[in-house]
Formats: sequence, structure tokens, C-alpha cells
Amino acid sequence: MTMLNAAPLTSNLPTLPISRLGLALAACLTASLGARPTFADSAPDTSVPAAPAPMPVVLGPAAPPTQPVPEPAPVPAVLGTAAPPNNNVSAPASLGTPAPVPAALGPAAPPTQDVSAPASPSQTAPLRSPSRPTHLGVGYKIGNGLGFVGGDVIVGPIPHVALDLQFNSASASGASGFGLAPAVQLYLSEPGHHTPYLSAGYIYCSMSEGSATASASGFFSNVGYEWKWPFGLGLELGAGIAYLGDIQATNGSTTINSPGGVNFNIEAGLRYFFL
Repeated sequence: MTMLNAAPLTSNLPTLPISRLGLALAACLTASLGARPTFADSAPDTSVPAAPAPMPVVLGPAAPPTQPVPEPAPVPAVLGTAAPPNNNVSAPASLGTPAPVPAALGPAAPPTQDVSAPASPSQTAPLRSPSRPTHLGVGYKIGNGLGFVGGDVIVGPIPHVALDLQFNSASASGASGFGLAPAVQLYLSEPGHHTPYLSAGYIYCSMSEGSATASASGFFSNVGYEWKWPFGLGLELGAGIAYLGDIQATNGSTTINSPGGVNFNIEAGLRYFFL
């Protein structure tokens, strides 16, 4: 360490005390020489130089200065629409217990109406009772081996079933007579609609000429189709087979038998239904 004598410097600077001047020069020398001077008339400096301040580590651009954030304004306690005046709704005692919500704060809801599914046509249309006839009609009827002059009466006691009573007048080669053909008809569709049908019945025919008479009986079965219109008109057309038994003829003293057999059969009718 360099030792300086402060006595020669005091003659040129009489206005400054020696101690203050020495300190000022020491500060200048320390700054220029990097060493701290020691004065002879002062005690040696045994203090430890202060450690340099740590340099901040900058990893990016400096953060902007922190500005104080104003505290948000307190939220009003009312979370919904304020109650309208003159409603006498008291405020809640505390914020911890919510106030009771009025039953209605607006216009009253309209009364609930029971809207049910529309009834189907099958539910609205009255069904015909099976205990009374669903068909009643009369018409012109031919076929079933009884000739071309005849008629029938149709009665339907229950849906899909009808009784057909056929009556014909017969004549051939001077002989005349009558024939009956009652039958049961089964319909696929409801009454009043076009429908296929199946029929089965009994045949009886009787003819006479003078004192001689002849008769025969048998069975028949047909499959056909019947057209029906809303105003009551119906048209029937069918075909099938007929079995006719032996034909027996007698004049009271002589009896003649003629064998029958299976034959092709047709039937047709035009009828009008009242119900």
C-alpha cells in the first residue's frame, strides 16, 4: 500500500482541514490507481470491502413496471331482476340465505290443455254390432244349375259372413219346376267393401210334366269376387264345381233313375243392399 504525507499539501490548501483534504485526495487516488491510500496520521483501514451487488439475470425483455390494479367494485347482492314496486317483497336478512322467489313475477301461464292424439277413423266410426244384421239385400241371381230366371235374398248376421238364399224357376221340353240353392258366403273384406268371397251350398230342383215328376239334389262350391258401392249396389261373379246326384223320375207306376255327376258351375248376381 502507498503511504502519502499530507503535510506538504496543506500549504497550498489552507482553507480545508487536513483530515477532510486527505480523505478527498484518497478518494481520487483510489479511483485512479485502484488502491485505497493510507494516511500516516490515521489508523490502518481493516474493513473488508463490500461484496459487489449481484447482477440480475435477464432472460428476456424487461418486464414492464408493475402498476397497481384497482380492486373491482363490489357486485350488488341482487342476482336477478329487481322485484317490481308495490310487491311487498322483503329483502333477505343476509347474503348467505337467498330470499324466497315469488311464485310469479310475470303474467300467469295459460291453463294447461290436455291435447291428446286425434282419434283414428276406426275409433271414431261406430262399429256395427255383431248381434244385428250387417247386410240385407235382394237381387237377380242365375247359375248353380238352376237356370237364368231367379233371384236371391242376402242376409249378413255378422261381418264377413252372409247367407244367400237363391230361388229359380225352371222349364225345359214342356216340363216346368223350381229350384233352390241356399249357400253360405265368406267375405275377406269388411261389409260394404269390394271383396273376394268363397261360397258353398246345397242344390234342389223339382220338375213335372203331366203326371210325371222328376227331382235331383246336390252340392256346389264357388270362388268369386263381389263389387260393392256406397249407394248400395253390388255385383257378384263366381265359378266353381257342382255335384248333382241321381235324377229320379216317376209317373206313379214307373220310376226312372238317371245318374248325375260333377259339372263345371257358374253363378252371377246383381243385388241391392238396404243395410
